[in-house]
Amino acid sequence: MILLISILACKPPQIEYSSAVEGCTDWNPNEETVSTLEIAMEGDDVLVSRRGVMQYCDAEFTPVIEQLNRYKFGIREYWNTDDVDLDCQTCLMPTVRFTQYPSRTVEFWWYIGDNGISFDVTDTNEIVE
Repeated sequence: MILLISILACKPPQIEYSSAVEGCTDWNPNEETVSTLEIAMEGDDVLVSRRGVMQYCDAEFTPVIEQLNRYKFGIREYWNTDDVDLDCQTCLMPTVRFTQYPSRTVEFWWYIGDNGISFDVTDTNEIVE
């Protein structure tokens, strides 16, 4: 019985997620765009976003979420740019919404594509409500 409890206690949390893309609200096309990683709460959900991404207007955000260890998750930012209008680029804010995350500090490591070095790291302690 103790073995079963310890096996269950070591099971990594299952986090459900969805993704979305919004336009940058404070973007000035005449200034250089600086990309930043942000974390926020919306209801019981955690939102992890990368603000200031220059991308084709009709590109599709297709993130891949990886569980790196028990309380550390990797977000790999990919974009489907097949059949896009090459004459249209804009500032976007790709966002991943996490639900049912554990009630403790969770780290999110954001990677751009297959890059081995993370763009930035944030955790649930940095949430500003």
